[in-house]
Amino acid sequence: SLGYQWQVVSAPAGATDPLQGSAAATRTFDAPVPSSLDDPYVIELKVSDGMLESPPARVTLVTDLFEITSVEPAMACVGNVPAQLTLLGNGFLRVNGFEPTVQFAPPGVQASLVSMGGCTQVHPGIESCTELVIEVPFGGDTVGAHAITVTNPAGEACSASAVFLVGPPPFVASVTPAWACEGPSSFAIEGFGFGQTTAVSFNTTPADHLGYLSPFELTAGFDDLAPGLYDVTVSNGAGCSSTRPNAVTILQNPSVYFVDPEVIYSGIFVQATVYVSGINGASVSWLGIRPAGSSGAYQDLPYTYDPLRPNQVQAIIPAGLAAGPYEISLHDARNCATRLASAFTVTDQQTVAIAAIEPPFGWTGAATDVTLLATGP
Repeated sequence: SLGYQWQVVSAPAGATDPLQGSAAATRTFDAPVPSSLDDPYVIELKVSDGMLESPPARVTLVTDLFEITSVEPAMACVGNVPAQLTLLGNGFLRVNGFEPTVQFAPPGVQASLVSMGGCTQVHPGIESCTELVIEVPFGGDTVGAHAITVTNPAGEACSASAVFLVGPPPFVASVTPAWACEGPSSFAIEGFGFGQTTAVSFNTTPADHLGYLSPFELTAGFDDLAPGLYDVTVSNGAGCSSTRPNAVTILQNPSVYFVDPEVIYSGIFVQATVYVSGINGASVSWLGIRPAGSSGAYQDLPYTYDPLRPNQVQAIIPAGLAAGPYEISLHDARNCATRLASAFTVTDQQTVAIAAIEPPFGWTGAATDVTLLATGP
C-alpha cells in the first residue's frame, strides 16, 4: 500500500500540467478523465515521496463505444444452425496480440474466434474492430435464445452482449386481409414458429414494418405495394421458411378522368357524368366533393352506377355551392380510393360572354355546325 506521505499524480501523456490525485494509503484513486474523448487517453501514474519518483505506469483508455449491433444471421432453424456467426458492432479490441473471448449461454461454453475484421489501430499495440466471426459451439438442436457475451482483453471488466435465436421451422396458416388497395397496407399473419427476428416478404418484397405479437401471430406493413398477386413467405433464416402461395391480391386504385359538364351553374341541381375506370367489385361505395385545394370534409353526393356501363357514374351536383373549382373523390366496392383535383367549376353567373362563332359563315342549302367560344363564365 502507499504511505500517507506519498502522493499519487495522474497526467495525460504529453500534458504539461499534471492532474493531482489525493494522497492516501490505498492502491486506488479517481483520475479526472474527460467523459467524451476522440482518441485513446493515456494516464501516467507516478509515486513520489518528495525525493524519489517511481517510473511512470501507463493506463490506456480506449474511447470507442463497445457494443454488438447485430448478429448475422440473427435466427436459425433448429437442426439448421450455421457453423459460424458474424457479430457486427464497435470496440472489439485486440490488445498486444490478445483477442476477445466469446461465451455462449446456454450451453455455457466458449466459442472459438475465427477472425476479426474492420480493424483500425487506435494506439500502439491496440486495434479496435467492427466485426467478429465466431464458431457456433453447439449442435443447434436446442430451441430458444442463446446469449452471446464478448469480453475484451482489458484490465477492467469490459463486455457486450447479444442474442442468437434458434427457432422451430415456421408455418403460415393464414394471411388477412386477402386483398388490399395499392398504397400503404397492413396484414395479420397467423401460424406458428414465429420469433422476434422472423422476416416477412410478399414475393421478393420485404415488409417495411414488422410486429411480433406471439409465436403464433405477426403483423406486416408495406408502404407501397404494386398491384398484383403475392405469395407470402416467413423466414427464420436460410433454409428455414414457409410460403403461402397466392395469399394476397393488391388491387389497382380506380381513376377519375373528367366530369361532364365541366362548368356547373350554382343556382340549380345538375346531373353530371363522372368518367372513371378500374372500378373494383363492380360497384361504387361513395362519391364526394369539396372545394379544390381544401383539406376540409367532403360533401356526399347522390349517385348511381351501372356495372353494364362501367366507365360512368351519374351524380347529382347540388344547388347552392360556392363558386370556384371543386375536386371529386370516389371509393369503389373494395374501398380503393381516387380523386381528381380540379374536376369541375361552379359559377354563379347566368350570362355567357360570347367571344366568337366558328365558322363565322354558313350555307343556306344545308345545316352548318358551329362552335361558340365564350370568355365566361
